[in-house]
Amino acid sequence: MDLTKYYGEEGIVINKDYAFKKGKDLNDLIAEMNNHGLMVSDLDLSGQLTRVRVGEGAGGKADKSNQRSGWYCVNELSGNYFAVFGNWRTGSEHKWSSISPNTLSESEAARLKEQMAEAQKRRDEAQKQRSEEVANEVKLTFSSLENTTEHEYLANKKVKSYGLKIDQNGCLVIPVYSSTGELRSLQLIDKSGQKRFKAGSEIKGNVFLIGADFHSLRNIKQMCICEGYATAATIWEATGIPVACVFSANFGQDAINNLRKETDAKFYLCFDRDSNGVGERKAQDICSTTYNCFMRIPSLYGDYNDIYIEHGLEKVKLEILQQGIGLSQYAIRNLVNDPPPREWLVDNFLERRKPVILSSVGGVGKSMLTLDLALKVANGGGNWFGHPVRRQGNVVIISAEDDQLELARRLKALDPEGKRYDTKYDIFAYTIPDAPKPLTLIKEDSSGLNITQQANELMEELETIKDLELVIIDPIQAVTSASTSSNESAQLYCQLAASISSRMECVCISIHHMSKVALANGDDPLLARAAVRGASSFIDGHRLAIALWLGDEAEAERICLENGVEFDRLRVVRAGVVKANSSEVDMSIKTMFRKHAVLEPYVDSAFSLEGF
Repeated sequence: MDLTKYYGEEGIVINKDYAFKKGKDLNDLIAEMNNHGLMVSDLDLSGQLTRVRVGEGAGGKADKSNQRSGWYCVNELSGNYFAVFGNWRTGSEHKWSSISPNTLSESEAARLKEQMAEAQKRRDEAQKQRSEEVANEVKLTFSSLENTTEHEYLANKKVKSYGLKIDQNGCLVIPVYSSTGELRSLQLIDKSGQKRFKAGSEIKGNVFLIGADFHSLRNIKQMCICEGYATAATIWEATGIPVACVFSANFGQDAINNLRKETDAKFYLCFDRDSNGVGERKAQDICSTTYNCFMRIPSLYGDYNDIYIEHGLEKVKLEILQQGIGLSQYAIRNLVNDPPPREWLVDNFLERRKPVILSSVGGVGKSMLTLDLALKVANGGGNWFGHPVRRQGNVVIISAEDDQLELARRLKALDPEGKRYDTKYDIFAYTIPDAPKPLTLIKEDSSGLNITQQANELMEELETIKDLELVIIDPIQAVTSASTSSNESAQLYCQLAASISSRMECVCISIHHMSKVALANGDDPLLARAAVRGASSFIDGHRLAIALWLGDEAEAERICLENGVEFDRLRVVRAGVVKANSSEVDMSIKTMFRKHAVLEPYVDSAFSLEGF
């Protein structure tokens, strides 16, 4: 029990989810304990932990004559009583008091904290003793059971029995061992597949092994870790790699910690792909804190037994053994057909499935420029950077600087006639200033650089948007807590952007800033490229890099004058591609002019960028 859930640093703070249930007197306490199955008539008020028998009710079975699965501890303070009690069979725990703890004085609250801490210590000791008692019972029970090779559960899952037994009720019995090989619990699976563990036993951090024994763990080179028996048997039969079943992804970290004390084997975490993402999140957490540990989450929802039943053992084997890099899948002799033509979101400028970085100095209007592209993709048609928009579809914008109101103003300026309301496609704008918490896609902490769980959740949500053609992240530095001057963090961000583009088959544009060097006159794209802030990996890691920088001031003043607008140094900029991985991309330097809401190519100035 973590007492910080119930008590703050100063006095007592009761969380509504963990409140003491209030009663009038000790008779109310006895009645409350009885309601939860504890067989109590007289109370021990010494403050010591007292073990009692548990009867039928409250969702659990009754103790046998020599068992005491119930427990309680009552503390007295200034004539008031505070109790904690529970049932080790059901795992339940409850709190009761004769007054509201919030009415206590500061000194009384401090005293109660001490009493409850002592009660917790005694409870932990009693729980350990109870676990040992149950472990001894388990050993006797398991040794008396018969081995089995047949059971409805095994037949339904199409797996074999590896050291399993059957009890008098026809339940399949799976032993649960500590990492040193001591039997600690039993899992029982009935004919319908319902599972339960021996009440009051120790499960968390313990395992069942297939393909190895506890004496040989030191010599094992690799091991798969999964949640359930059927999955463990499937993996063993598909790969021949020893498997440890940990029974739940929530128990994975403790089991891995215990196993790591016994073996240096490479761990493959084969947790389930749940719809709620628990298995994948737990595997990511474990991999970030455990060396020589790799994720092997199934490609489809469910577990590897589900994949086996649907697609066969060979697919299970391929996913686990080649899910890493899978070099054997990439022989160039397999590239026998002519490559397909490139697909463009914007003709000869933005190629589908590629990540793009757009950089400029502040105030030029790069956010407005990408919002203009978003509207043209959603509406279908129009030009961007002087090139036709070729595809129509949905757009996602991650905006870290503009809130919904500012976005609405910009949309009104770009689309005053409201054409966006008439298209079947939409722009989904997630404005971080309006969100309940920041959005961090890349983080750096004590465990190192990581793509965050928020990033994985973003990827999952993007996959649910059909006909997604464009994702805009504005700007990069607002969604990473890692240094943008670090090539390592920049490379990790680029990997994320590339994954979004590839998996969603869309263009992912990331907006970034440039240094004051870009304020200088000039038409050298190499200088513009060098002016992009942060690590050089931001440019190197994107397939296309577009920059906007200031050109000649006199030229800018002339253009403003000729078009009848007030001179603004940022109304006229030079723009172009400063890095591309395709010779089909337009590399010319353009003059961009903002007469109304957004920058557009100025027709009287276009220079070739030959040889760049």
